[in-house]
Amino acid sequence: MARTPAAAGSAVGMEMPIMHDGERYEPVRDIGSGNFGVARLMRNRATGDLVAVKYIDRGDKIDENVKREIINHRSLRHPNIIRFKE
Repeated sequence: MARTPAAAGSAVGMEMPIMHDGERYEPVRDIGSGNFGVARLMRNRATGDLVAVKYIDRGDKIDENVKREIINHRSLRHPNIIRFKE
């Protein structure tokens, strides 16, 4: 399966858009992998901000799990948990 960047703003029942990060972000390095794919450290070309982009394997079951993870993660507030930007 092809890996595509996950968009953090999606909700259950909605299509998950594919983020075309090559135009906005440049890769810095891989930072980890997990159940859904790999995470990469990226730099915003316009601002220089560093962000983590999660690349996921696409599939119906995986998409539902990722949507659930996004909804749960967006409600978390803690200094040691990164927040979704988009």
